Amino acid sequence: MTNCSVTYLFVPGDHPQFFDKACISGSDVLILDLEDSVHPLHKSLARQEVMDWLLHYPKKEVTQKIAIRINQPNSIEYDQDIDWLKKNNLFIYLSHLVIPKVESVAMINDVKKHLFDNPQLSMIAIIETAWGLHRVYDIAHSGVERLAFGSLDFSLDMQCDMSRESLLFARTQVVLASRLANLLAPIDCVTPDIDDLAVLEQECLHAKALGFT
Repeated sequence: MTNCSVTYLFVPGDHPQFFDKACISGSDVLILDLEDSVHPLHKSLARQEVMDWLLHYPKKEVTQKIAIRINQPNSIEYDQDIDWLKKNNLFIYLSHLVIPKVESVAMINDVKKHLFDNPQLSMIAIIETAWGLHRVYDIAHSGVERLAFGSLDFSLDMQCDMSRESLLFARTQVVLASRLANLLAPIDCVTPDIDDLAVLEQECLHAKALGFT
């Protein structure tokens, strides 16, 4: 497992006023989000806003890598995301696809079959359900570049709280699966208390101690 520290910044796809600002944030990878941060009624709008920005961003001399978090495989929104990416040839602008709620190798394989003309694209699989954690070792060996842990949805699926104790087993399994598959060290979950820098610091130190980056 390579200990590669990279900062990822999520930006809601239906908030284009944040796109250019995010480019001067200092993050390494800008993730334009089509999933949880976008209201279900705004998915089409988000795709349009993201496409309009992508078609012009090379002229902006953006230094970050650009990623898109698509919707969950096996969903209607996922099918629409893939059709939209292929129809508009948007894969060429991206360095990563971030795939949420991955629960099986079949989900990864379904994404991969759409990327055969774009071998430069890396996949980040988010583990955020009980089934995803149950199959995390297989998912880690499925061809993804990196795993991530989504604690918010995981705690909802498990009906547990977000305490360190409740999430410790899941987080260590994601780290161990990454190590056994010789992946980059996994990305830890978000810290919801973004206005409390002391909490953020402690969460980062805890994640690092577990083997996340």
